[in-house]
Amino acid sequence: MTNRELIKFLKDHQDDPKLGGGFSHKDLWNDFAKKNSDYGFEENSESFKFTWKVYLDYLTHIGSKAVLRPVGAALMAFMLVFGGWVTTVNASFGSVPGDFLYPVKLVTERTQLMFTANSEQRARLHAEFAGRRLDEALDIASSTRSNKDVLMKTAVENFRIEVVSVTDELKNVSSAEGAAAVTDLANAVDRKAEEYSAVIGQSSGDVVEVTAVVVEAQEQVTKTVVTEHEEQPQKETEKYLDTVFQKDIVDIRNRVDMINLRLNRIETALLNNKTLTLDLSNTIKITRTATADFDERIQDLSSIFAAGGYRTVFAKISEMKIVLVNAETVVADLEIVLTAPQQ
Repeated sequence: MTNRELIKFLKDHQDDPKLGGGFSHKDLWNDFAKKNSDYGFEENSESFKFTWKVYLDYLTHIGSKAVLRPVGAALMAFMLVFGGWVTTVNASFGSVPGDFLYPVKLVTERTQLMFTANSEQRARLHAEFAGRRLDEALDIASSTRSNKDVLMKTAVENFRIEVVSVTDELKNVSSAEGAAAVTDLANAVDRKAEEYSAVIGQSSGDVVEVTAVVVEAQEQVTKTVVTEHEEQPQKETEKYLDTVFQKDIVDIRNRVDMINLRLNRIETALLNNKTLTLDLSNTIKITRTATADFDERIQDLSSIFAAGGYRTVFAKISEMKIVLVNAETVVADLEIVLTAPQQ
């Protein structure tokens, strides 16, 4: 049968009941009413009319199943999981990278963030977590773990990540609240970083490396404050930047003095031991020269800062800190050479 013949056949039999034709809702209802009568029901049965209330009840029922059931299940799961793990979570607070319960600690923190919608509050949480990361680094440093150098780097890198999250969240804080929030959180990060630096010191290359990460994080916070001040100058941000600048200047001068003091001691000891080779002498000279013009640089930076060139000033200070870190690393290596057994 061709397509044309098939079409003609269907048209000719379109009302044939065997092919679904001749269908009538009225006839169907009449047939239904007749059967009702045959079975003893009312003969004048009428079709049921759905009112708006019926539809509303139905939609409410469906909606409650679609919404309340998953919410209830999630709430139940939350209560079971967190209620049952209270002891575990509490125990995890003292854990550090490498500990069995440390992932529980991180999951708990991520959960806090997940249920915090406000950007400023999220930034404060990240700042709190950043402090925890440095506390973990301090705990690891004072431990007897065989792989504590690796774990310290992990903890400090996690600190850096949290600080980046702080600055990212602060970008979403409104300008009216931004100045106070930025300076408050910046001070919190600075205090924790200073506490870390005071305890750890700079006694080895590995420590210098992780300390550099802490310094980088502090600089990131300072950049955030600079940006906030450039967009909308406020007394809070101006005061913070001035405080940071003065601290940086004092810190740089103290570190230069300490580098020179240590170099003098190393040089004297090598001369007394008659082990001052030409290479060691050149290394000491180059290290001294690297910071020789820092006083002059500081004077120039003070003038730029007074003129409002905050971004330029802190960029230059960052460069100076890199020089200091490199010099301190060289000094530490020289001290190792000095204390090494003579062959």
